[in-house]
Amino acid sequence: MHAKPTVAVVGHRRNRLSPQTCRDLVESFEAAFQALPDDCTLLTGMADGSDLAACRAARPNWMIHGVLAQAPDKFSRYLGRASKADQRFFDGLLRQPRTTVEVMPPPHPNYQAVAEVIIAQADIVYAVWDGSLGGPGGTGDIVLRAKNLEMQVKVIR
Repeated sequence: MHAKPTVAVVGHRRNRLSPQTCRDLVESFEAAFQALPDDCTLLTGMADGSDLAACRAARPNWMIHGVLAQAPDKFSRYLGRASKADQRFFDGLLRQPRTTVEVMPPPHPNYQAVAEVIIAQADIVYAVWDGSLGGPGGTGDIVLRAKNLEMQVKVIR
């Protein structure tokens, strides 16, 4: 583990979660994050649903590193199509000094590249996952790859 642990969060998007589950996830992440050091970095794809719930639950002194599948302005517009609240939250995160982002190379959206960065940089992976494999670069793919690398994976259902 790095001197400052990197905590990755992956998970299902809003279309696979109920509104109540999205709200409950914030509380679940807050409780889980209490057991972690004060100087972590949260690593996330910043997608709607699980990822943004984790960002909402991140401790105030944590850094947030977003690994984006496409440019921030396009990603913001994508979020806004499903939820103006998520779009405003994402745009606000980008303005915070504790938030950094890196954009994956084309083709966009490039979820496989996001998965590569998460696997390469994470010390621990928290996954909101129902056990389904999904596609390349998705939650199931990341969880299985992390487990194959003997990384610590904590599943939140």
